[in-house]
Amino acid sequence: MTKEYEMIIPTPDDNNSSYRIQFTCNSTNIFGNRTIPLSVDRVVGNDPILDGLANFFGNYLFPRKRTYRRYSNYSGLKELDNFVINLYGCPILLSHDTKVSINGVKHSVANAKSILARMFSKAIREKDGTKLLVYLGKLNKMPENVAYALENRAPFVFWHDYEKHEVRLNVQLIDDNAVAIEVSDGIWGNMSFKDLDAFCNAYRFDSKRSNWSYISPKELYIKTVGKEPLASEVKVMKSFLLQNRTADLVEKRARELVDEMVKKYPDRLFAEKDETGFVTALSVRGKIADWKLTAKTRSSGGRQDVATYVYGIDADSNPVYRGPICIDNLNTNSSIGDQFVARALALLNDHVVVNMVSTIKSYMPNIEVRDDNNGLPRMQR
Repeated sequence: MTKEYEMIIPTPDDNNSSYRIQFTCNSTNIFGNRTIPLSVDRVVGNDPILDGLANFFGNYLFPRKRTYRRYSNYSGLKELDNFVINLYGCPILLSHDTKVSINGVKHSVANAKSILARMFSKAIREKDGTKLLVYLGKLNKMPENVAYALENRAPFVFWHDYEKHEVRLNVQLIDDNAVAIEVSDGIWGNMSFKDLDAFCNAYRFDSKRSNWSYISPKELYIKTVGKEPLASEVKVMKSFLLQNRTADLVEKRARELVDEMVKKYPDRLFAEKDETGFVTALSVRGKIADWKLTAKTRSSGGRQDVATYVYGIDADSNPVYRGPICIDNLNTNSSIGDQFVARALALLNDHVVVNMVSTIKSYMPNIEVRDDNNGLPRMQR
């Protein structure tokens, strides 16, 4: 018997709105109620929606504890044969023995949870079953870690002069089951999907069991290039790695994004920088008001590293930037530059944002709303 479900996924703002996904499956009890409210933790994880979806499928389809839910011997997908989820016409056939099979392709439990999470995340905006099936085919061909490394570079950690350095390495697909990885300036090694998966487990998830864990740059060179480097080549490699430190790459790209935005909207954005080029403030001319974003710190990693102010009037009717307004970032891993860009993009369309972010609404009575045809930009040049 087929049962219809609706999954409710909270949006990443505080407007109490949600995404809704409809799907069916051929089991009447595995997911319980027809309406499924997804639990999303905005504090933990790089992508709260993906993490929430992965946790959901892990709990219901691949439970670790036999006492999970209402069955004393509940073992999830292992209890079922030919379990099928129909997602807007895209069939997802699942089975679980020693490995999890998705449409005939075997995966570890971790990869299977990730694939299902990505499929449902994709379905938030894509309702075409044919396109979803094509997307599933792509996900089925490679482990989650490989897809991650191709999109975000592969993480690596090494020690130099008694200091720990986290870096990112370029990865390129070269075969159906292999990638090239840039380990030094212009030097590319080879990795199978299996090796890259284990490599990412070691440095993305800090797995201690991987044979790629705790290797030195020299060992990485040997394992991927296939020969032992000269001492001079190791020295060049370490310099190359230091130029690809994760924090530096992220902040550099974020600064470039700020510069690109200011260039694109010269009459609506103005950036203030210190002598090192660090963005200290960004003025934004919105649709209905003027805003100012300021860096609260030079270090990234918090959910509110950038403060938001709106131009208005104080209790004595004097013009002033009011705030800071509490606006949380979605997670704790965004750089300051990324937070500047995200808030600026939103505030360029502030007539929409004020209805989505509840903390802004309390400032609305004292915001000096500008007449767009006759407005006076208050960006401090």
